[in-house]
Amino acid sequence: MIKHLVMIGCCIIASSSAMAQSITIFGNSDAQECYMATKLDGGGAIDLCSKALNDGGLSARDRSATLINRGINLSQAGQHTKALEDYASALAINPELAEAFLNRGNTYVFLGRFDNAVEDYSMAIELETRKLHAAYFNRGLAYEGLKNLESAFADFSKALELSPEWALPMERVERYQEFGFK
Repeated sequence: MIKHLVMIGCCIIASSSAMAQSITIFGNSDAQECYMATKLDGGGAIDLCSKALNDGGLSARDRSATLINRGINLSQAGQHTKALEDYASALAINPELAEAFLNRGNTYVFLGRFDNAVEDYSMAIELETRKLHAAYFNRGLAYEGLKNLESAFADFSKALELSPEWALPMERVERYQEFGFK
């Protein structure tokens, strides 16, 4: 029965792209367009972000945010190596960007690099990401990938505690409880 639970977890990992956290930009209009395209999941966001980065004139804060936004879009387009490069560049500018860790964790999940994902989600949690509930839920998915079901259940429970109306952790917690987790 527990094997069945893990297999179900693999199917929902793809939905974690919805947990991506875009970063707000204030200044450069190309960077603002990149942000809006990322937030709205609009087409052409990678090009808009690249234009903003290449045109220069971005503050360090806006540059790192634009790198994260482009990384989100690259990852969603299946260009995971390039996305990881953007997250690394953003973290080189500011190593305490919780959203960079959160989104890089998502990319690691897509790549099946669950140990790396757990590390990044843990850093996002430690740095108090604005999407704390998403970090716990996604780390739960990574723990499922590692077959660490106790930790997965604990994280799904925490995500549900932080966002009681959110259906995904609610479904996960209920499913685990059916298998005897408390």
